[in-house]
Amino acid sequence: MSTLETEKALVEEFVVAAFEKDDRKTVRRMLTSDALVHTPNVPGGELDVDGFETQILDAFHDAFPDLSIAVESLIMEGTTVICRFTMTGTHEDVFRGIEPSGETIAVTGVVELRLTDAGISDLWQTTDSLELLEQITDDAHRVDHGE
Repeated sequence: MSTLETEKALVEEFVVAAFEKDDRKTVRRMLTSDALVHTPNVPGGELDVDGFETQILDAFHDAFPDLSIAVESLIMEGTTVICRFTMTGTHEDVFRGIEPSGETIAVTGVVELRLTDAGISDLWQTTDSLELLEQITDDAHRVDHGE
């Protein structure tokens, strides 16, 4: 396997471990101890490894216990790999203050990871929050976008 294929496989392993399997041991092993997670989905936009687990992974896995990830594409340039994915799952617990709806979601997301010899040192993560919220809120709370 070439280095490019190896690095892409590593990123896919990380994304699946974090967002589908909820395998915290693998996540911790793959991130450097001082890794930073950059995301617009939290106040301040930046988390350490502990914050990533408690504010991102716990939130998703508690609310969507059957969360599944389909990796759509992986692109690598230098030490950076970008992964576009689709998450699916059933809204079974409170998510960001929204009571469980029982709705099945399908939401796109992107992670960009910086790879070093020590592991993943930086991760930029975003999901389509509007798309997600529209799928788990009832029609009375939805905004009509003229579609």
